[in-house]
Amino acid sequence: MIDGELVAIGKDGVSHFQLLQNALRHEAKLLYCAFDLLFQNAADLRKQPPLERKERLKAILPRHRLIAFSRHRKANGTKFFAEAERKGLEGIMAKRADSAYTSGSRTADWLKIKTAQRQEVVIAGFTVPRRTRPFFGALVLAVREDDAWRYIGHVGTGFSHKVREELHAKLMKLTTPKSPFPAKVKDEAATTWVRPSLVAEVKFAEWTSKGELRQPVYLGLRQAGEGCRARARTSAQIALPFGRNRQTERINAFASSAVNSLRGGARCRLQGRGFPVARPRA
Repeated sequence: MIDGELVAIGKDGVSHFQLLQNALRHEAKLLYCAFDLLFQNAADLRKQPPLERKERLKAILPRHRLIAFSRHRKANGTKFFAEAERKGLEGIMAKRADSAYTSGSRTADWLKIKTAQRQEVVIAGFTVPRRTRPFFGALVLAVREDDAWRYIGHVGTGFSHKVREELHAKLMKLTTPKSPFPAKVKDEAATTWVRPSLVAEVKFAEWTSKGELRQPVYLGLRQAGEGCRARARTSAQIALPFGRNRQTERINAFASSAVNSLRGGARCRLQGRGFPVARPRA
């Protein structure tokens, strides 16, 4: 039994989660990246060291254009993380070199360390709160492009109760009946529009093909006098990280680990010898 990730590769040579999500509806270049071997010929290998399991995996993995052996780095985790940032990857997986494979539960021996792009945005509105959320549900985000406001998504996470209360008070002073966007956007019926004057900063996983933020998290408002860079980037810039978030302490703690790149795919296992990969599961 093999463990790995099914990923979809974009034209830039980097895997993108959105491409994988859309693979059932649109043609996509799929690749199964195998990184671990759990069982071989009825033998349970999960308590063997990861490097030994990977050596066994490499020896039995068939050569196929849809299957790849996920290589690793020994030590130098901080340097490898910086490379992942520069290449616009989602992050890295750090594993202790002497750790066992733990099925069905999380372990501190394996860490998923994500990179985070950052973007300055303008708040264009807020949605009504749902369930137990107080004050507002999510913020409507915009950037300036060609002297017009362009919608880039909603952000609903990253707020404490106090931040929600203070931000809501600021937004209520800026309400306006008209949307700043030239076209309709998501959840307009539940949106209160505001004059686009408050500049915030968010972190996010990547830009989608529609030019929207995937998995944005609110970080805070920009202070007056800091200057606003809330403008859309060119398509060539979109693939590059906007900011840095190295998480150095967590990476250095695993400097002696076997490290794999985190590609942003769907986790799945293959069992048996003949395993063609064609489409991800819905």
